[in-house]
Amino acid sequence: MSDTGTSGMGHARNNPNGETRSALPPRIVPTQTPVAVLASPPTSLSLSPVGAAFIKSWEQGPDGGPALTQYESPEGGADTIGWGHKLKKGEDFSAGITEEQAIAMFDKDSATHQNIVKTHVKVPLTQNQFDALVSLTYNAPKALISSHLLTKLNKGDYNGAASQFLRWNHIGKAVSSGLTIRRQCEKDMFTKAVYINH
Repeated sequence: MSDTGTSGMGHARNNPNGETRSALPPRIVPTQTPVAVLASPPTSLSLSPVGAAFIKSWEQGPDGGPALTQYESPEGGADTIGWGHKLKKGEDFSAGITEEQAIAMFDKDSATHQNIVKTHVKVPLTQNQFDALVSLTYNAPKALISSHLLTKLNKGDYNGAASQFLRWNHIGKAVSSGLTIRRQCEKDMFTKAVYINH
């Protein structure tokens, strides 16, 4: 979760249902994986439905699905609501939100992170690569704003960029087992077009 609108500390987040735990229950998103045959400019791509489902599976609230009441973020900072939305200054959802509001909030937050990918990535991407990068930035925006991952990717070193995903697995200075699993899932999405949470 991030300070650009989704919950997290230091641009890295974990979900209260799993990412801080030593093990995660298996989560499988829908199987109709949209894989572009040819790479396209990032500006021409949008987050796919299966990519959105993947992100939501990691960003669900304490009771599963979107959190309709705000709750204390497990890593500190502002409260969280919806699918990983970190409350911004002036926002108050103490009365709760509807599922429709949670969907609108996710759409707005995911659009922000899609724009990060479109702005900073200068090389063509397949749909699965784009989705993986959006998921990464939804959780850790700095990964595509200033990083070795971005440098390698913009040099056309896709394999080198993929190897950088697992560097973004910390909460503060501590390695998070949940974030390590998520990063591996995103790496598999980026390299193999696999949309499954291990």
